[in-house]
Amino acid sequence: MKSIRRHRLSKREANELLGSLSGVLRKSVQEKISRVKGLEVIEPSSTERIFILGDKPILIKIRDCVLPALLDEEVLGLFPSVIVDMGAIPYICNGADVMAPGIVGIDGEFTAGNIVVVRDERHRKAIAIGRSLYDSNTFREKRHGKMVKNLHFIGDDVWKIVKRSLIIRDREDITLA
Repeated sequence: MKSIRRHRLSKREANELLGSLSGVLRKSVQEKISRVKGLEVIEPSSTERIFILGDKPILIKIRDCVLPALLDEEVLGLFPSVIVDMGAIPYICNGADVMAPGIVGIDGEFTAGNIVVVRDERHRKAIAIGRSLYDSNTFREKRHGKMVKNLHFIGDDVWKIVKRSLIIRDREDITLA
């Protein structure tokens, strides 16, 4: 069994988290998170953090990269989206980067380096979080090549821990099988 620590962030820690978000997350996301009180963190490893408000995972941190949790549609809705065809989904959910031929549309404007949500075309369900390699105008024109670096996807190790955290309500140390 693996022991995973869960604890409430101090005000200083929460402010440090917000400071690390500048330049990574859009201003609307930072403003939403800055109003949060009672932010908790699950630390499954030395390089991973899952930030929880109530029992709802809202952000994850993998190494030095802060991303929205794939399970919180309210936070995900604050990010621009890249819509992919249904044929691309198995590859993306296995960790593949998003390629231009699989993209059927975009929602919102973004620049190269911004965090984007990757969604399926049929249900608009979030399947991955990635870093855009180009701006939104280039997305509309480019027909080949890698477009989004896949950073977090449904089924990865962090996603599994986030999914489990939804059913864990104990605020002390957590033991997962």
